[in-house]
Amino acid sequence: MVNSGFFVYILEEKSNFKSTKVSNVKKSYMEANMRFIRKTFIIAAMVLTLAIGFLSATLPANASTVPTAQAHSRSQVAIPLASGPFTVSTTGAKVTGTINFTSSTSFELLNVILYDTKCDASSAYFQAADQNSDYAVHQNGGGCGSSLKFGTLKGSASYSIDYLYIFVWTNDYLNYGGPYSNPY
Repeated sequence: MVNSGFFVYILEEKSNFKSTKVSNVKKSYMEANMRFIRKTFIIAAMVLTLAIGFLSATLPANASTVPTAQAHSRSQVAIPLASGPFTVSTTGAKVTGTINFTSSTSFELLNVILYDTKCDASSAYFQAADQNSDYAVHQNGGGCGSSLKFGTLKGSASYSIDYLYIFVWTNDYLNYGGPYSNPY
């Protein structure tokens, strides 16, 4: 659904010939849409993980739809990736690094490198998110073929971080890696 106030603001700004404000509105509108898309991906991944776990726990081991040799207990199904190295890429961007959970409420991203892999006048972005929150957005605005190395990036929460996702995107494309599970 389109926010009609957004277009009214654009029309008002066009009549005043203030294109920079329109650009800022478009950018914040696009960022809000990207946050919505990232949260939708997180919810979909969590629902899929829960559904697979539920189905495997409710099906008998000798059910005709599940061969006996492949029957799994609930704890063996959909085990998320543990902390360690990650690589996530999409058209125009790639991010690599290592996730290190330091406690049940904190983590570090080590040796993170964000690549802009396409000559399309679009920056590359990445962000970590857990089951409840998004963390800081990091940008590589260096252009075509550039890479940007970040120092140790730390994240923490007032609650237990169960899973961590890594998102990477450009203006037109989005992908994510995870869930990476917290061993604490």
